[in-house]
Amino acid sequence: MIDGVWEKEEADPCCTRFLILDSSHAPLKRFDAVALPLHRNVVLEKSVEFFQDPNPCAIHEGAVRMRMLGELEAYLKGKGTVPLSAMPDSLRRYLELGEDAVFIALLEDGMTNPV
Repeated sequence: MIDGVWEKEEADPCCTRFLILDSSHAPLKRFDAVALPLHRNVVLEKSVEFFQDPNPCAIHEGAVRMRMLGELEAYLKGKGTVPLSAMPDSLRRYLELGEDAVFIALLEDGMTNPV
């Protein structure tokens, strides 16, 4: 952070990004939305829920992932850094993150670090 303003990076403005932080708010990993690790079993559950398809093709799986990512983005938008423990279980269970992960943030408008 520089003078209270989040740093910006040259990024694809269409690409949603997520920042994962540890308990001291140190960044662990930045993910483009398409690379955010989602639990495979939850993707499959959602595929059954949305498409009645327990073995989704690439199109159905992609649609499910996009919907899950949209729900995460909608929840995080405008909230800054959020403790994973404070997220609703229904959303937190989507994420397949390591034990070091304690916080998550949506990087909006090319911001690199909301802390």
